[in-house]
Amino acid sequence: MTGTIESHINIAKTLGVALTELYSGVVIEEKKAEFQPHTALSDTFTHTEKASFRILTSKVLSKKMMPIMLTIQPNGQTNKEESPKGTEKFLYILNGAVEANIGKENFNLHQKDVLYFDASLPHSLKNIGKIAASAICVICPPAL
Repeated sequence: MTGTIESHINIAKTLGVALTELYSGVVIEEKKAEFQPHTALSDTFTHTEKASFRILTSKVLSKKMMPIMLTIQPNGQTNKEESPKGTEKFLYILNGAVEANIGKENFNLHQKDVLYFDASLPHSLKNIGKIAASAICVICPPAL
């Protein structure tokens, strides 16, 4: 349907129906799956000199979560962060060893370990191993 909202209101009034009924048959087709080859993943951001993250999807602000690949070099760490209230983070360690400082707690994480936390707490991650550590991190809702 084209036209202004006012013209649609007038049509609805003339037909004796609610405005929403005019749109009841309109279906917006949404993609249910989005494939992105690894060669298309180019958004890499430097967190600190020895820590970076790569966004693993496109159009992240239109999504309900933001998956990233986090890489921390030996002796490296992320900056301390505090996300808005209601933000959660999920961390899955792919390799290496990471110390997660969440609020007043510390967690030593190794390959295949998982940490899920309230990201509004002050938090940072530090590589405590001898090799580069990598992890999948999912932030919900997306925050940049």
